[in-house]
Amino acid sequence: MHSSASDGVFHAIADPNRRRLIDLLADGEKSVQELAQGFDITVAAISQHLAVLLDSHLVSRRAWAGNVCIGSMRRRSASSMNGPRSIAASGRAG
Repeated sequence: MHSSASDGVFHAIADPNRRRLIDLLADGEKSVQELAQGFDITVAAISQHLAVLLDSHLVSRRAWAGNVCIGSMRRRSASSMNGPRSIAASGRAG
């Protein structure tokens, strides 16, 4: 368990696959299968990465009629923030 909300965010954006997922979601909601295209990892691995992003409140999940869509909770992507240093320098880390 993370000691603070900012620790959870830092953990979530530490992985390049998760940063890429956030970037892909900047254009709008996508299904897990859509997100998995272009990755060299399994859909199950994508789902695990999404679970970390969901737990840190960086993405949201919407389900209807058997479909699941994932969307970004924040307009700015993790990679465009230049990682944790930018967040800490801005004073928004927690």
